[in-house]
Amino acid sequence: MSTVRRWFKRGKSYRRPTPTDLRHLAQMDFLLEHFEHIPADLLTSLCPPKPSNSKVE
Repeated sequence: MSTVRRWFKRGKSYRRPTPTDLRHLAQMDFLLEHFEHIPADLLTSLCPPKPSNSKVE
């Protein structure tokens, strides 16, 4: 079961978000809210594109 699902569960498998979890959520929220204003080179460093595995023949 994923960590995020455990935050919303009740009972034995419930787990509160840790301070580290909350910091990561805040960072992702910031990136999502401001991605249009992040310089392209910094955005590429933070979120590198996936390599292409397909071959064009």
